[in-house]
Amino acid sequence: MVRRPRPALAGERPAGRAAGRGRRRGVREPVGRRGAAGSVGRPRRLRVRAGRDGRAHGRAARAARRPQGPHPAGNLRRRTEVSAMNSPNLPVVSEGTRLTPGELHSVVFARAALGRRGYDEEQVRNFLAYVERELVQIFNDQAVLADEVNRLRAQAAKGTRGVMAPEDAHFQAVRILSQAQQTADLYVADAERYTRELAHEARLQREAILSDAKGRAEQMLEDAHRKAVAVAEAAVRHAGQQQPPGTPRAGGMPDGAGGMPDDERLALQREVAYLRTYSDVYRSHLRSYLEALLRNVAEWEASEQSSLPR
Repeated sequence: MVRRPRPALAGERPAGRAAGRGRRRGVREPVGRRGAAGSVGRPRRLRVRAGRDGRAHGRAARAARRPQGPHPAGNLRRRTEVSAMNSPNLPVVSEGTRLTPGELHSVVFARAALGRRGYDEEQVRNFLAYVERELVQIFNDQAVLADEVNRLRAQAAKGTRGVMAPEDAHFQAVRILSQAQQTADLYVADAERYTRELAHEARLQREAILSDAKGRAEQMLEDAHRKAVAVAEAAVRHAGQQQPPGTPRAGGMPDGAGGMPDDERLALQREVAYLRTYSDVYRSHLRSYLEALLRNVAEWEASEQSSLPR
């Protein structure tokens, strides 16, 4: 069965023909004889189908006169459109979702229909309405916050009406500290003056006590010496009257015969009597002096305690 070649479609070259010539390669056709009619030429990058009889050739020619560039219907990128303007995912104020700068920056509108320039008008209108609602919500929130701030300021002013201002409080604190420092300086000066006076009086009292003690000690020694001498002489006289010369002593040895002489014995008796009397008188005077000194010290302490500031 012999297959007939199918008719060439628009844009195809006839089978067995050279490119763009409609003839067989390497075969010279006789003069006056032509091959089958080729397809009608069409502008490049225009997707139209022209008939073999030349129909729509004029439309293709008009399209060919357009400036070169991407066709409006070709090489379209799929863009992310604003949800709702036709999409239910678009955040709205009534649902509690607020417009953010990131969302505003990432908004992309769909291109207009074929033959029109710009973005889709409906999407732009919806987005403008959405922005308007957001701005109204922002202004309302700002008004509410301003009223709240004014109310809180008025309440704070009422609560702190009797409170001192920070500047006045600072000056008041400085004045109090200055007064406290002056008072402390006065107290320190008074204490130092009182200490100096007390030390001076203590030195005077010490010197007076020492001089008095020295005078009393000399007087005590003189009185003890005088009384001891008198007692010693009286003891010697009494011993001479009681024991005549030649009387044996208590040891059985008479005076002058290997015993102590009478003068030496009398001198020893006088010395013993003197020392005994001197010690007794000195102890009695010393005891009285110490008792008087203790009374003076007690009186001094009482007077010092009564004179101390309360």
